[in-house]
Amino acid sequence: MAARRALAIVALVGLTPAGAIATTSLDGPGLAAHLDSLAPRLTERQGGALPELTKSDWDRLAAGGSVIKQQTLEGTDMLGATVFTVTDVAAWRIWLAICDRDHHEEFMPHIREGVCLEDQGHSRLVYQYLSLPGIRDRHWVIRTRTNGPLWRATEQTVWESSWSLEPDADALIDHYVELGRIEKVSADAAELAIVTPRNDGCWLLVDLPDGRTFIAYQDLSDIGGRVPAWLVNELGPSGLSSLVDEVTARGRSIEQHFSADRPPPAAPDGTAVEQLDSP
Repeated sequence: MAARRALAIVALVGLTPAGAIATTSLDGPGLAAHLDSLAPRLTERQGGALPELTKSDWDRLAAGGSVIKQQTLEGTDMLGATVFTVTDVAAWRIWLAICDRDHHEEFMPHIREGVCLEDQGHSRLVYQYLSLPGIRDRHWVIRTRTNGPLWRATEQTVWESSWSLEPDADALIDHYVELGRIEKVSADAAELAIVTPRNDGCWLLVDLPDGRTFIAYQDLSDIGGRVPAWLVNELGPSGLSSLVDEVTARGRSIEQHFSADRPPPAAPDGTAVEQLDSP
């Protein structure tokens, strides 16, 4: 998301391994073949089209590496990016970390506040505020969506969450600040912060036959302001890789973050994530 693009600009992030490799891992051709077998059902995806991967890309992913592909955002000099990786952390764990958006500030240190403003089950209205040294703060209101039909069509093995900037985000922010729903950010700070002019993307998680998880994280965002596009384009990808690592790390210990007073997010179709209660 725009948060990690901005973080990279001030050189606060780095690339770390996504996870250990299982001894019976799929190789590159096997990984590519499995994703290809899902292609007819992936027509149900809600997020943007993902960049194509080469044979060497698949080999790198199968070996536990990451691949980053950039693409031009229409009408701008900015480049969006998609991070691909494979991890030993189960998809349902990563899913819960992704969808716990009103607590992202607990493991994304420069997110000062995250608030779920509206919850319609498969669709949520979310406000987030990013505070960074060196550049003006950013904030946004996004509409997040979970893809229940895709999850069911793939026998609960493909998990997708997408988001887009909500129209009239400026007015919405003013409205919810006035209502007191945005508690950690003052009215003055909200007035000074820059609303990202574009904030779109998606997470795609695939349970693999070898027990690992294929991850595609796409960020098609423009952080706005006066930060040069070339600088964002050059440094942004490392920030996105760091975000994937942080979310994956959160997933490893996801059970400890929920309780009776703080229920976990639902599965893509709105039902409970059954694995959370399994022994």
